[in-house]
Amino acid sequence: MGKEQGKIGYDNVPRVILEDALAGYWDWDIENSVEYLSPRFKSMFGYEEHELPDTPDAWQQLIFPEDLQMVLDNFDQHVKSQGKIPHKGEVRYKHKDGSTVWVSFSGRVVEWDALGNPRRMIGCHIDITAQKRLEQQLKTSEKRFKEAFEHSTIGMVLVSTEGKLLKVNRNLCQIFGYTEEELLTKTFQELTYPDDLEADLSLFNSLIEGHIPHYQMEKRYFHKSGKIIWANLSVSIVRDQDGQPIHFVSQVEDITQRKKAQGKLERTLELAKNQNNRLMNFAHIVTHNLRSNTGNLAMMLDFYEKEEDASVKEELLKHLKQISGSFTETVAHLTEVVDTQTKANKHLKRIKLHKVIEKTKASLSADILRLNAEVVNNVPPAVSVRYNPAYLDSIIINFLTNALKYSSPERSPIITFKLKERMAFYVLSITDNGLGMDLKKVGGKLFGLYKTFHKNQDAKGVGLFITRNQIETMGGKIKVDSTPGEGTTFYIYIPKKVNPTMNA
Repeated sequence: MGKEQGKIGYDNVPRVILEDALAGYWDWDIENSVEYLSPRFKSMFGYEEHELPDTPDAWQQLIFPEDLQMVLDNFDQHVKSQGKIPHKGEVRYKHKDGSTVWVSFSGRVVEWDALGNPRRMIGCHIDITAQKRLEQQLKTSEKRFKEAFEHSTIGMVLVSTEGKLLKVNRNLCQIFGYTEEELLTKTFQELTYPDDLEADLSLFNSLIEGHIPHYQMEKRYFHKSGKIIWANLSVSIVRDQDGQPIHFVSQVEDITQRKKAQGKLERTLELAKNQNNRLMNFAHIVTHNLRSNTGNLAMMLDFYEKEEDASVKEELLKHLKQISGSFTETVAHLTEVVDTQTKANKHLKRIKLHKVIEKTKASLSADILRLNAEVVNNVPPAVSVRYNPAYLDSIIINFLTNALKYSSPERSPIITFKLKERMAFYVLSITDNGLGMDLKKVGGKLFGLYKTFHKNQDAKGVGLFITRNQIETMGGKIKVDSTPGEGTTFYIYIPKKVNPTMNA
């Protein structure tokens, strides 16, 4: 066939290679304008061997016109450079069924005449249609991802395995308050609120090691302004063909307003719970004390009316006066508790704690002297709080009075006032070396109405109940540590920005 016109070069190439090769082989006799096209070359475009003639015109009729010119220009460059510029590229052909076939071609002039003109050229075509489709799919996928990334309604970021931000979208910049250039200089470790970093890093490492496919968590970040942002973070990982991590895709949804609303709801529920507890205490007064007093009063009146002996009636009158006094005292306590809730927002002033403690020491100087007590005021004189003066006086008097009242008979009382700062609170601690309490036994009863825990005839079980209500009504809280026989420390949390709960 190599000696037949139109079949040049065939005798130099084994038939099995030409027929089985994935590449379409061609051999072009340029001088005679004859070109051998292998069976694989023809079948690549859907033709049987006899359906496509062995001529340059055959393949030139199939190639896309705009690609043909590129091939011819490339051939001219190859010839002019005497083969130094390679003849290769990617072009499109029309398949017999009308579809498009992408081809990677390469060729070389292998024979030249004495004048340097090309005589013979050989080459091959490789079908890369599947590869091109895949590339197109990848481009489409990348385009869609880019569009989704850029225009997402939540913040999106690509993060390296070291935590460096590789690419961020506009929404993320808005969430953190940085420009894109500023944000790309940060790591997620820098942006993360310290208390949330350990949990995030643990999940981050588990993702790298392949223990989990992705993770989601609520965490806090720092805004450029320094304020705290709450976000819902979702993280997935992108790996290479060998399974090695390339980068992470993170979605950051700003939920700061949701968390604020949730916090407000929780505070409202807590307030409702506290109010309910107070109502239960009021119910306790009504159902027990008032009913008991009114029942006893009615019974005594009945006895008094039926009794004829003057001396007995006089004795019954004393009991009636006692019941009446107890009744009056109970009503007074109830009124005081109600006042705690209704007058919280009145007369808020800037008050120096040190001065209030000193004033209370002076008012209780007789008891302090009588008990040989030492009251240490370590509260800085310059610190002031915005509070209801009547409440603050009541709180300090109550705790100092109790510390003196429940002092140990075995030693002189030592009562120490200290102040520390805790985020949004001043924490006033009042420590004594008195009788102490077993908090496991006392439990949640310590601040209950009419609850007493020492055999002191002056104890009414009202002071701590009202004091706690005053503190909580001003937006604070109270904690206690105590050891029987050693003493007690009360911790009063005073908000730096007071917002009475009755106005919340």
